[in-house]
Amino acid sequence: MDEKLYRMDGNSVSPVSYSFFDTEDKLQALIAENPDLLLHELYSAEDISAGRRLFLIGREIGLRKSADDSASMWLDVLFVDDSGLPVLVEVKRSVNPEIHRLVVAQLINYATFARLWNKSLLQNGFRQNNGAEILAEYDTDSFWDTVLTHLREETYTMVVAADKINGELAEMLAFLDRKIPDITVCGVEVNAYEGLCTTRFIGNRASQATKAARSYKEWDATSLLAKCNEVRPDLAACTEKLVNYALGCGLPIHYGRGMIYASMDVSINGAWLYQIQSLDHDIGLFVSYANLSSKLGGALSPEQILEMFSPLGRDGHPLSYSMLYIKLRVSDLAAGDNLSVFLSQCDRILNIYREHSKSLIPPPALHL
Repeated sequence: MDEKLYRMDGNSVSPVSYSFFDTEDKLQALIAENPDLLLHELYSAEDISAGRRLFLIGREIGLRKSADDSASMWLDVLFVDDSGLPVLVEVKRSVNPEIHRLVVAQLINYATFARLWNKSLLQNGFRQNNGAEILAEYDTDSFWDTVLTHLREETYTMVVAADKINGELAEMLAFLDRKIPDITVCGVEVNAYEGLCTTRFIGNRASQATKAARSYKEWDATSLLAKCNEVRPDLAACTEKLVNYALGCGLPIHYGRGMIYASMDVSINGAWLYQIQSLDHDIGLFVSYANLSSKLGGALSPEQILEMFSPLGRDGHPLSYSMLYIKLRVSDLAAGDNLSVFLSQCDRILNIYREHSKSLIPPPALHL
């Protein structure tokens, strides 16, 4: 090692012996179980003082090469920070011959296919690895929307964590960081000694800060409407009514921070009553029916909420939904009286929630 570590005892010092990780699994476990090892290398002191945190999603997270495939590669460790930015970590020991030959290919694979992760996989890992206090604050539809937006827009951080990163590997990481415009690529050395551990950042902090600043856009109602009208100008009136209802119903509003896709959601205790999201060629509308049911104290089951919105199936087809969301398009609501049906069911859910919570939420604004 280039640097030496000494233990002080008064005016005397004694060298501390370097200790190699005898398996990659031990290094991986150390990083997964101690997020602060990376936190203090990846973020500034100002960010950490302001409350920046890293949360573990899990180890050996499978990636698929298409939505229909099973996992064919595994990321060593996945974190997400408190802003919703994913941090992908590939762990290597310096004695591993792959550290130079294959690590670049692995990073490119992860960068290519991370967008295919789904919410259920990530949320389950998050719930298994974090305590009740963290879940209460961060396990919300809005938080996961931010995470998935970063993955979809390919804005995240990739880290090679190793016990030794030499000049050749550092140059490879710097090359990837320069050539991938919206993904931060860097390294963190993790060195073990007798009862001690040290870390060192390998990368371009100026580039890291620039990319972090570029990975967010602050949307609001005006800019969201402008973006949606750009995608589907023929749906402007319908989209505006949905936005106005959200603004007038008295529930918390959250705007997405993606650079490409605009989103806005209105939620009941973190569960979407609905979310509006600009897509490539349409405008999505999502109802978090499974989470909504849990927020209503059992007054409506998930099946009952699905039944409420079932008349809105596209072109006479059954309603489209996943395990978590009802999936609509604003274009579905533009036909006939579908918009009135949709908002009437939202009124019904709101009234049940007010009765259940006995809250002082003001009545919804008129939307007809």
